[in-house]
Amino acid sequence: MPMTAPDFPRGASMEFLRVVDLTKHFGEEAAIAGATFSAAAGEVLGVVGPNGAGKTTLLEAMAGLVGADSGDVFWLGSALPAPRRKAALFYLPDGVKPYQDRFTIQVLTFFAGVYRRSAADLASAIVSRTTARAAKARERFVQGLQSAASAGDRPFDTAPHGADGRAVRRL
Repeated sequence: MPMTAPDFPRGASMEFLRVVDLTKHFGEEAAIAGATFSAAAGEVLGVVGPNGAGKTTLLEAMAGLVGADSGDVFWLGSALPAPRRKAALFYLPDGVKPYQDRFTIQVLTFFAGVYRRSAADLASAIVSRTTARAAKARERFVQGLQSAASAGDRPFDTAPHGADGRAVRRL
């Protein structure tokens, strides 16, 4: 039976993922040594560390792609055995480009569906971001024209005293 993301109300803090004492060794080397953490609805969780610290191994063990030596993963309070983790967790490893041959709107529509956002929500987000960027671009263009007009005999990419040289060069 496929598992889907729970439908939590906005602002809810129900824990949906818990990892307890997850351990994985490669020979004598511990790639993961008792990792324990949880994530609640609406939280963003980051795994940070230097190369070789075990971040990828942790994610692969959580997703059931690599067997852990010990430890447990819980989904919505219930133990989630490794064979069922692929249905509950989505893991996209480095270097995989699943959307390289898709149009931007297709990818945005996909993720809007994943996060249960309507077409209207998506359209509103796109319009607000492009409108804001367009306004900033117009402002930089006008600043650049003003700088260029007051430049006199200076080279074009040299801004007058006190002006933003980047605005001139962006023209």
